[in-house]
Amino acid sequence: MDKRLFLPFMAATIVWAMLLAGCTNPLPPPPPPPPPPAAGQWTNAVAIWYGAQFHGRQTTSGQEFDMEKLTGSHGSLPMGAKVEVVSLKTGKQVFVIINDRSQYEPGHPLAISKAAAQQLGVYPQHSFRVRYRWMK
Repeated sequence: MDKRLFLPFMAATIVWAMLLAGCTNPLPPPPPPPPPPAAGQWTNAVAIWYGAQFHGRQTTSGQEFDMEKLTGSHGSLPMGAKVEVVSLKTGKQVFVIINDRSQYEPGHPLAISKAAAQQLGVYPQHSFRVRYRWMK
């Protein structure tokens, strides 16, 4: 291509790309999380556990995630909430402290640490049915 045509061609391409970029609509904001269950109210759900892939990373609360501690993640319970979790399969229970906000998989409102899943007797099964309640 002739050098005299290259610069105007590039300038026109950049302007065209900027105009197209300005025409796109931004993504709508995500819906707000559902309100937390009332303190003491049992909720049935399918929960998951999370471990090594997040071990050592910072949680929403600012704490470092430790898969060997009894912690959990919930979409709307307050940070520091103590939650009783009971496996519907084994009948075992564990108490976890909510220290993260992330919802790792849609449709699973509660995620618990690997250690908590082990105490429930559901590890290494990835998802499992539980009932849980916030111990305010």
